[in-house]
Amino acid sequence: WRLLTLDLPQCSDSDGDTASKSVCVKGNFAERSVNVGKRARDDAVPYLQLWGDSLAYNFTPHGEIEVWWIDGAHDYRHVYAETEAAIRAGGRLIAYHDAHIAGVLSGARDALGAAQEQGAVFSMHFVFDTRVAYAIRQSG
Repeated sequence: WRLLTLDLPQCSDSDGDTASKSVCVKGNFAERSVNVGKRARDDAVPYLQLWGDSLAYNFTPHGEIEVWWIDGAHDYRHVYAETEAAIRAGGRLIAYHDAHIAGVLSGARDALGAAQEQGAVFSMHFVFDTRVAYAIRQSG
């Protein structure tokens, strides 16, 4: 298995330090393996930093992605699109941070509802006393 993370491009420090930041990508978004600092240097966690906009990113080349953590733009449009991408990529567990925000909750529920109409059934749960919710694929 490997860890993928998608983020908007950022710039490196003026001295080119990429231990905690990445080099700016101009034009087309790129993907590459990066050194993200001490936390991810353990070879037991293959890590690939992806750069792009979640509303348009094509996850297909990465194959099946079973576990998703959605915590970016906290609005309906982004959460809906990211949940759709997770379902298309074979997501079996989709977790949401800040699920108490109306746009997050409604985007997730509507996308999961649309998936159910297509045969992918998820159950949604909230972690007590937190801002986290998650959906587990039951079938489809």
